[in-house]
Amino acid sequence: MKYFFDNLNKFFVIAMASVLVRIFAFIIFMFINLENHKGHIVSPLVEQKGIDTAFYQEAAEQYKTYGWSILYKKTEDFYKEPSTEYSGMSPMPLFPLLLILTDYKDGNTIPLALLYLAFCCLLCLIWLRWLKDNGCPTIGLWLFTVIPNPIYFMVAVGTDLPFALLFSVFFVSYFSKNRNNYIWISALILLFLMRPNSLSIGIFVILDQLLRDFNFGKRLNLIILSAMALAVSVIGIFSLPYFVVYLDLSKDFTYFGISNAEYINGIYTNLPTFLDKALSITTFLFAKILYFCGLRPSYSDVSLEIVLIRAFVGIFLLPGLIYIFLSKKRSLQMLIFIYMLPIFIGATQDRYHLTIFPILYLYGIQLYAMAMKFIRERIQYRFNGV
Repeated sequence: MKYFFDNLNKFFVIAMASVLVRIFAFIIFMFINLENHKGHIVSPLVEQKGIDTAFYQEAAEQYKTYGWSILYKKTEDFYKEPSTEYSGMSPMPLFPLLLILTDYKDGNTIPLALLYLAFCCLLCLIWLRWLKDNGCPTIGLWLFTVIPNPIYFMVAVGTDLPFALLFSVFFVSYFSKNRNNYIWISALILLFLMRPNSLSIGIFVILDQLLRDFNFGKRLNLIILSAMALAVSVIGIFSLPYFVVYLDLSKDFTYFGISNAEYINGIYTNLPTFLDKALSITTFLFAKILYFCGLRPSYSDVSLEIVLIRAFVGIFLLPGLIYIFLSKKRSLQMLIFIYMLPIFIGATQDRYHLTIFPILYLYGIQLYAMAMKFIRERIQYRFNGV
């Protein structure tokens, strides 16, 4: 019993510390002039413009004026005359609804900023509990509380943080031993209404259920799966304009100063053509992985300290990603692969790893623990001469 309460108290201290870290960071961001890569101030007191927020604010005004019909109207117009312009698409309604409900605008940013503070605290607490339940060591839990990525997106208002929070609820519930279908299905529905890459999660659920000896004889199961397939199809129809714009914007994206076209055409020109192409594509994929994990140079004139802080989480994500695909956890591998696939087709910005980084973090921690154990055993073996 004493052991139970000691562990409970230890986790409670870590959980409280994670909340205090976020409150402290929230206050600090009010008084420092931290700029993002576009030169915009990142602060709870300043209307955010850096992460597509201006696009969503315009969409919020359209939703206020036309209601949900604007989503149908712009999607219909896209299929009649495809466009790669932002103005040619309308985002899913949940985030614009948040902007409307909090009346987010210059001079009235605090209500949404406080909501994002609560989101960030809740996100950390959910993942801390999951990490603890899955064997993350205490030092790993403490380290997780100060990882800067979610703290940054707490202040840089956009879809990233609420999407990550909804995914955490979905993931923890879906992969729980005592799965609550109402919770993960509700979270998935809200994910569908938040951002188009929820489509990947819906596809994962359908495939995972089919591969789990799905019982077509049970009427309720069949109805749920059919409804899920229908929802994914509908979301796919509404998401295509967004994906087309995303691909168009990705064309000019560079990795370590080299464009997509250069990688595809070959960057090892001194080698035979076949070898040049093969090595160039391999390098291209590896560069995308590094960018996804945050191991990249800055997009602008940002100090080296900020670049290193941002990239810190990558030293866990990269080995974690590798370890997951070497493990035998089929469902988890499939989820990570399907989630990352559309991102890797376009520009693999590190903001997209926010959703799954706690999963990669745990497996990165586990891989480092295995490596340290191996090293200790080798040292002991040499020392003992056995």
